[in-house]
Amino acid sequence: MGGNMPAQLTELLDYTDADLNSLSVGKEPRFKSSKILFNEKNSSVKIGDKANITQCLITLGRNSELVIGDGCSISGKITVGLNSRITIGRDFSVTGNITLRAVESTFINIGDDCLFGSDIIIRTADGHPVYDASTRERLNTSTSISIGNHVWIADRAVILKGSDIGNASVVGVGSVLTKKIAANCIAVGNPARVVKTGTTWERSPNIRTEEYYFDSDALGREN
Repeated sequence: MGGNMPAQLTELLDYTDADLNSLSVGKEPRFKSSKILFNEKNSSVKIGDKANITQCLITLGRNSELVIGDGCSISGKITVGLNSRITIGRDFSVTGNITLRAVESTFINIGDDCLFGSDIIIRTADGHPVYDASTRERLNTSTSISIGNHVWIADRAVILKGSDIGNASVVGVGSVLTKKIAANCIAVGNPARVVKTGTTWERSPNIRTEEYYFDSDALGREN
């Protein structure tokens, strides 16, 4: 679809248009009560095998990219702005709606095997620019976010610009994160702070994800 009208996709079928927007779809995806909006030009969405996208609004600006990995299950609102990118690794899952927003030439990278709770917000910008009234210098530059593999983020957590979460770490319910936390730790509170190190987590007591365990002499080491 060319011209000024945004392309609105409500089915998961491979797609390209005159504005160089594209959708690439893997095998056996599910797409229920969801929509993809290409509002500008030269943007792409790649969806992996057996992805499950439910009640999701995906909006892309100019020169933007969204990658959803194999086996992902997601619902909520995803916004990828000008010159920005969101990448979600394989086997990602949520327990309710979440919000992901990358804008102003930033990225959000989410690793493999992550579990997110409900009503989580992850955003690389504050929403509105703030300036020094004397110098006119911008004070709140947008900054990218990285989330490692096998990370658990609990309900209502907020992950703000510049955050970096190491592999196998946990962010607690209602926490607000604004900085880097290492691998294998638990962070809670507003602002979030590390309260326990040398930890990992599982989706069930019957599961052992061995790659995130380590010997006692390696405690505190980042993956």
